[in-house]
Amino acid sequence: MENKKSETNDLVEKPMEPFKILIIEDDEGLLLLVQKTLQRTGFHADGVSNGAKAIAFIVENSPELLLLDYKLPDMTCDQIIKILKERESTVPFIVMTGQGDEKLAVNMMKLGARDYLVKSTNFLDLLPIVVKQVIDRLNVEKKFVEAENKIRMSEEKLSQIIQGSPIPTFVIDMNHIVTHWNKACESLANIPSNEIVGTQNQWMLFYPKKRKVLADLIVDNASKKEISQYYGDRYRESKIIKGAYEAEDLFYGLSEGGRWLFFAASPLRDCDGKVIGAIEILQETTERKLLEDRLIRSERLVATGQLAASIAHEVNSPLQGIVSLLQTIKETHKQDDRLLENLNLVNSGFIRIQDIIKKLLDLNRPRKEIKQPTNINDVIEDTVALLTSHLKSKKVKVDLHLSSKIPKITASPKQLGSVFMNLIGNAIEAINDSSKSSGSCKIIESTYGKITINSNLRQNGIIIEITDTGPGIPREAMKHIFDPFYTRKKEMGLGIGLSLCHSIIEEHNGFIAARNSLEGGAIFSITLPVC
Repeated sequence: MENKKSETNDLVEKPMEPFKILIIEDDEGLLLLVQKTLQRTGFHADGVSNGAKAIAFIVENSPELLLLDYKLPDMTCDQIIKILKERESTVPFIVMTGQGDEKLAVNMMKLGARDYLVKSTNFLDLLPIVVKQVIDRLNVEKKFVEAENKIRMSEEKLSQIIQGSPIPTFVIDMNHIVTHWNKACESLANIPSNEIVGTQNQWMLFYPKKRKVLADLIVDNASKKEISQYYGDRYRESKIIKGAYEAEDLFYGLSEGGRWLFFAASPLRDCDGKVIGAIEILQETTERKLLEDRLIRSERLVATGQLAASIAHEVNSPLQGIVSLLQTIKETHKQDDRLLENLNLVNSGFIRIQDIIKKLLDLNRPRKEIKQPTNINDVIEDTVALLTSHLKSKKVKVDLHLSSKIPKITASPKQLGSVFMNLIGNAIEAINDSSKSSGSCKIIESTYGKITINSNLRQNGIIIEITDTGPGIPREAMKHIFDPFYTRKKEMGLGIGLSLCHSIIEEHNGFIAARNSLEGGAIFSITLPVC
């Protein structure tokens, strides 16, 4: 028994050999930067500058992972992969491209790419994260392939491998009954194994109601068409394990904001090659997805802000001249009350335009304000006090739960006040719009809507959460919520407010995010560093 245990532990815990990585990039400067970036994070990589050299190097040295530039001087990425397939030298690869094209990404994934990276300004930041995640997946696949080939997955050894793995893993048999549910899976789903093993409730990890998961489809020997009915274009065949599939998706049942998971399912076979069940592994990719979204949004905000600022500058100069001319006319016709009244109306319109121009300019870069030692709780309380009359007229109450442990931070009270003013104002509108749209059919427990504001001190900084009892944020709007000029307001909505909030919080080296509460309503969460 001890020998069996030792053999299995060796399979699970033995460190993998360092991955042999080959970078294929025609820009020699970028090639060197990629090599240095990988070296700083513990990876070693060789490099070549064109397709012909790459193919020769691969045939001679058998690298285990390629970082492949999509367009090289002598051939394209897909041509290289086609040649390698013809020579039976297929190697897992990550595509690097200067084009952020979703269609291109999908085509590369279908071709077998493990991931893709856009050569944006944050390319080198994402590079080691993506490489590590791909290598982790390959290591897991390699372990399972080695395990299947070496011991044909005897029940005892399979159980030890799965339970000893840090990767969330479960196994089902041909009757779709869960036979294994490891500790990592317990932690991810918050469901103990004794409640799952022996049942057909594997769906509870992913979904609010019963439906087939990827492992179920493997056991059913489902066709690609049937798998597409469940996963659309978000799945692909494994390039290593025959009959296996993998996918990535966002699952809202795992937490309030949802979690991104990469998951792969593979058939389990007996000694005769007959399928006797399926194994499914999972890897959380939420952190990477959030980072990607932040980087994309930041780049989009900068580009849009620069354009908006350029337009605003062009409009501002003639506008100043018109306002000055209006003042001159008013001074020369002081006795004409009717004319002065009309001029005041015109002037108020120009003031509105000036306010819009100021906001457009702030999109490019929030105005520099003097930062000083600031108590966040005081800023929140002052903002709520300013809105007292408005809250009362709209029948909305505010509950404050502000921690006394929060220290002062260096910040601009004026800018943070405008952020809280915007978020509370949006919450008031959401609550009132929800009440209007539901009409008399809605059962209302109280005549007042409610906004709850919490502040807490945690290890990663000060967390402020603003929760409302409105309808929440539609799923299709969630990814655009901080984009400039994106608005769902029917009247007087420019779509600038939340973009400015995002810029101000980033200016304070913080982070702002939105999600829906499980009880209904939206939650805006702000994280600010203490020092």
